[in-house]
Amino acid sequence: ITDKQVLTAIARHTTGDPEMTKLDEIIFVGDFIEPARSLPVEAKARKAAETNLEEASRIELENTLTYLIGARKLVFPKTLLTYNAFLTKE
Repeated sequence: ITDKQVLTAIARHTTGDPEMTKLDEIIFVGDFIEPARSLPVEAKARKAAETNLEEASRIELENTLTYLIGARKLVFPKTLLTYNAFLTKE
């Protein structure tokens, strides 16, 4: 794979990025809602993705941050910046 946009989307698929493109969001959310995942929050994001990719991204980011904080794990700074960027899009 040599397409710069595809490579960027792959690089951003777990941490997100405050300046995600639609392709970035598709890969970001697509990984989270893939069919083998069956938690309620994943189902909620899957439903949101049918009509609102940004909402699905926010659901994913909220879930990730809640999990990391609840488990007392480190939060990658870019993930928090991504969450804040999505809040300001509203």
